[in-house]
Amino acid sequence: MVEKLETEMRMKRTDGDEDMICARCVCGTPLFTGDAVLCRRRGLVWATARCRRFRYDPLKRDVKPTPPLPRLDFSELP
Repeated sequence: MVEKLETEMRMKRTDGDEDMICARCVCGTPLFTGDAVLCRRRGLVWATARCRRFRYDPLKRDVKPTPPLPRLDFSELP
């Protein structure tokens, strides 16, 4: 069970390198300004910095807002 959790934590996203930034890493803690990240390994770094020890944290991803639902017009129903 522990081995499975360690494997899941090491998983990387394969969408591209643009998502491999310190703001989305397990080791990074975003600061209140949003411009900087406090990294356990490198200290204070920019949020867009990159590191060889990057490990993706799915909880830190930016969620796209859902599109609005279309309004239904019930006057057209028989």
